[in-house]
Amino acid sequence: MKIYYWAPYFSKIATINAVLNSFNSIKIKNLDSKVLNTVGEWDALDPKDRIDITRNRFVYNNIKKTGFIRSRFFSIYVFFSSIKGLLRIFNEKKKTYLIIHLITSLPIFINFFKKNKNIRVILRISGYPQLNFPRKFLWKYLAKKCFLVTAPTKETMNRMIKDKIFTHKKISILRDPIINSVSNIKIKRNLKTRKKFLCVGRLTDQKNFSFIIHAFSKLNREKYDFSVSIVGDGEQRKLLSNLISMYKLNNKIKLCGYQKNIVQYYKTHDCLIVSSKWEDPGFVLIEAANCGMPIISSNCPSGPTELLENGNLGYLYKTDDFLSFKKSFLKYSNDSESTLLKKTKKLKKKLIDYTFEKHSKNLKKLLN
Repeated sequence: MKIYYWAPYFSKIATINAVLNSFNSIKIKNLDSKVLNTVGEWDALDPKDRIDITRNRFVYNNIKKTGFIRSRFFSIYVFFSSIKGLLRIFNEKKKTYLIIHLITSLPIFINFFKKNKNIRVILRISGYPQLNFPRKFLWKYLAKKCFLVTAPTKETMNRMIKDKIFTHKKISILRDPIINSVSNIKIKRNLKTRKKFLCVGRLTDQKNFSFIIHAFSKLNREKYDFSVSIVGDGEQRKLLSNLISMYKLNNKIKLCGYQKNIVQYYKTHDCLIVSSKWEDPGFVLIEAANCGMPIISSNCPSGPTELLENGNLGYLYKTDDFLSFKKSFLKYSNDSESTLLKKTKKLKKKLIDYTFEKHSKNLKKLLN
């Protein structure tokens, strides 16, 4: 049995970690697996762990990939660059699994080219895709040719079934491997101090950090004491920096840029705030919970509500709603230490579902 991962990408997003972690989790089990390197996106991976489909690196290294038109062009370029190499894999005589991590919609169209019954295509979905009528029709048709479709959360899976894109038999939950193991390290966290807040993620519209700045500007006017560290980089850095200056919050809110040692931030801050418009499930949530951090999160689709059990294991607020956010902020601020400790301990117990070991076991079960 051979296993190939095909996940062409052109920007650093958490899905890339999902691919690598999934690959590493089954590599440990000595399964014959490789990552398909289409145009250089996986060049940093050990050559023993990848198959280079093309040698041309000019487009990937020299052409801008951001923006609506450029990103669409690049997706099409990557897709057609992959076909020749994928056709070679489709001639395999052994039972072979091609795990497609759907970062753009185009990879699902590879099913047009698959004729060999030894090749089993597994489609991994991250978040609910934007599907107009023609795309929905194509997805339903092409998905029939997939061996299996996996979703990282129940919410995404149930919505796909409800919208009749996939059937119960076709789609299963396969949670992303986000942590190596559930941490046994006891971080000394002073639950009395609840002033240092942390936000982590790319500075993009999806992460919605502008809402955090607007919300804390209002809390600042109401004389609440706080500091906020926003860790990450991205296209909205200038916008967020201008907002911080406009509200005169430079001493309260810091843009910390990309940080390699993110665990240090989890250890030195009191609470994680997630303001995203969507997640699936949210790597930062799992990592922070593994460090025993209390979490305030938007109830965005699809992950935080499920993970935090409708607010029983954390604090949920309605996305983009300041009054709802303030209510959760105050509840977190006023809850007893024992309540906070109980929430974080119960949340940590759930994290075994997001370990490498659990993922590899579940994936192996699905393959069989």
